[in-house]
Amino acid sequence: KLILPILSYGSEIWGLNETLEIERVHLSFCKRLLGVKIQTQNNFIYGELGRTSLQTKQTVNVIRYWLKIIQLENFKFVKIVYNLMFRQLEEKPNSNSWAKSVKHLLESLGFYDVWLFQGVGDNELFLAVFKTRLHDVFLQNWMAAINDSPRARCYSLFANFQLQPYLLCVNINKFRNSLCRLKVSSHRLEIETGRWHKPEPIPYNERKCHYCNNLEDEFHFVLECLLYKDIRKKYIKKYYRIRPNIPKFVELMT
Repeated sequence: KLILPILSYGSEIWGLNETLEIERVHLSFCKRLLGVKIQTQNNFIYGELGRTSLQTKQTVNVIRYWLKIIQLENFKFVKIVYNLMFRQLEEKPNSNSWAKSVKHLLESLGFYDVWLFQGVGDNELFLAVFKTRLHDVFLQNWMAAINDSPRARCYSLFANFQLQPYLLCVNINKFRNSLCRLKVSSHRLEIETGRWHKPEPIPYNERKCHYCNNLEDEFHFVLECLLYKDIRKKYIKKYYRIRPNIPKFVELMT
């Protein structure tokens, strides 16, 4: 409530530009909230909290401002400047301007008819549809990034874009943070530390458990490693421990 208005100040004008520095502040806060390392993959953070990037909110601010401008009377200074940009866009299609950015955005999201008509019937209804479309596009890109990421071999098994229930029902910080670190690969298992090994990363298949000599990934740690046999027997139901497999692991983690 306090920081977002400052980060988004004036975003009606610059909101369609790339704002990596602002998003870095947002993600830094989210990672501190979850208690994970700063190097944790950003897409995992969006998924665990069910949050989109700040640019999606800034994009909505731009469109809300555009709807306000096109309804102004023609003698208003802002409308005069907008009409100049609009005419310039027709005469010089390759010229860059705020109006061109709005046109490109609407066209890319399937709302080109809104640009052609320069207006909508119901602003609030259109904004609701626009927000849904923007969210769907973000979610589609998020899922594609998860599927393409080599770091998401485990996370992709139970990736679910929403505020995760354990964040609300686990009230002890250290346990909540530990579970989150396990899910988003912000831990010290060999599957992750081998990635940062110097001077060269350890090949994936050689990142083995020092105790069992098997690949030390999240599945091995939770359901297989003999080092944790006693604590596993104490806290995990027999159904998951006996003949463990990936479907059981996914069921347990979700």
